Amino acid sequence: MALRQQVNMRLAPFHNRAKEEEDARELKLGPDFQSSAALMNSQVIASLESRAARAQEKGEAEGLSTVFTKSLEYAKRVAQFKREETSGAVSDLLMERGLEPFEVAVMGNLCPESADEVAALIPSVTDRFEAAEIEAMLAEVERLRNTE
Repeated sequence: MALRQQVNMRLAPFHNRAKEEEDARELKLGPDFQSSAALMNSQVIASLESRAARAQEKGEAEGLSTVFTKSLEYAKRVAQFKREETSGAVSDLLMERGLEPFEVAVMGNLCPESADEVAALIPSVTDRFEAAEIEAMLAEVERLRNTE
């Protein structure tokens, strides 16, 4: 038996277990999300800026790592919403419509433009909502986005 087949046979139980544990379509996101929340980029920015401010107050701002600084810069660059109030309004809107926190974070971070994009990016949403409902949500998100 070839080495690759032997390795695949030995790893099969682990792969099957991982497949059972994680399925984004059913919002089974695995152990990483059991004790953590998915965040919108604007929430990440607020958290990192708060941490940086605390470090500044303690005179430890020079001790912030390069990874920390680059993470903050990246989050600022890709954030769809610049104001925390707007991202909060988007989050509230999507939660009121029945989306799960993970779906809200993905929708708020990626801002898909159509129900087809939502189906490709967040399949769990299309399992529970009709295309017209999704399009209405997207229109409301876009309206809020345009107020910034």
